[in-house]
Parts: sequence; C-alpha cells; structure tokens
Amino acid sequence: MIAIACQHEDAKKHGKSRKGDQCWKCRTCGTTFTSDHRRPLADMRIDLDNAATVLGVLRNL
Repeated sequence: MIAIACQHEDAKKHGKSRKGDQCWKCRTCGTTFTSDHRRPLADMRIDLDNAATVLGVLRNL
C-alpha cells in the first residue's frame, strides 16, 4: 500500500475515519492516510454479486 504523501510500503492500521474508512499510519515517516475504498451500494453491506441477483429478480416482477 502506498500513500500519496509518502512512497513507503510499511503501514499499520490506525483507527477509522468519520465515514468509517480504514485509516493507516506509515511506520517509516508517520504519515496518516485512509484507504480509498469506494462503496458502489453506499452503506449497504451486501456484496455486488448478490445485489445484482436481487435487482435481476426484481426487474422480472
């Protein structure tokens, strides 16, 4: 994992942001950053394959 502010590969978990994204801290320089995970289904916790199946069934009703 590479942060924008630094180019070091060694990072550890450092809590969560207000939005619930994982925060990381570089062990070499101490820079903190968040993972850039996009949630295509907003706050829904269903995986994309199951969501596609459900939408396909609903479309056929």
